[in-house]
Amino acid sequence: MTPSILVAGGAGYVGSHTAKYLADSGFQPVILDNLSSGHRFALKFGPFYEGSIRDRAVLEEIAAKHQPIGAILFAGFIAVGESTQHPRKYFHNNVIDSIQFLDNYLDLKLPGNIVFSSSASVYGVQEKVPIPEDAPLDPLSPYAETKLFFERVLRWYGSAYGLKSACLRYFNAAGADPGTRARARLHRWMCSACRAFARNDEALDQVLDGWRGRLQPPEPPEPPSRGA
Repeated sequence: MTPSILVAGGAGYVGSHTAKYLADSGFQPVILDNLSSGHRFALKFGPFYEGSIRDRAVLEEIAAKHQPIGAILFAGFIAVGESTQHPRKYFHNNVIDSIQFLDNYLDLKLPGNIVFSSSASVYGVQEKVPIPEDAPLDPLSPYAETKLFFERVLRWYGSAYGLKSACLRYFNAAGADPGTRARARLHRWMCSACRAFARNDEALDQVLDGWRGRLQPPEPPEPPSRGA
């Protein structure tokens, strides 16, 4: 049976490329997205469930039908400028709804393997470049604060409930699937500016390698001995 991985926010740019990458790597991506900013044309690589990450009924259906071995959490608002004007929108969606997702996930006793799409914005402005992972944290926007806050939620849930998680802090990913299967539709006026990025497949592949390295199929159990 092909192991399933829940991709929350899998209709977005990085989420849909990750779904494609998982499918190519021997997993079945199961997409959960409310399509508030995602795209139906990107839903090509696995079963799709339309709904909010806080919706327990949707997660129950996914759990019953697919038994995912883990989840990758992309779902969230991402506009830094907007977050400074509407911080409660960001804290409600990126923190409160994400915590509800975790609570539902744990209540359903799904395998505790979560990969969280965090952000390098948690570092703020740094003097040393490249920025090392252990650099001081200095989020400068509500968006960055929500990312750091949820990282800490995952850490405490791990301590209390045994939830295993990994938080990937990355800058803006660029590039497109070389086979164009997950390429976003670009407005004509953007095409010339984006061609250079669309050719840069390696940048996106490096991000996706990080996801795959954190969620691997479980090892098959050892056969019982004759005396067992």
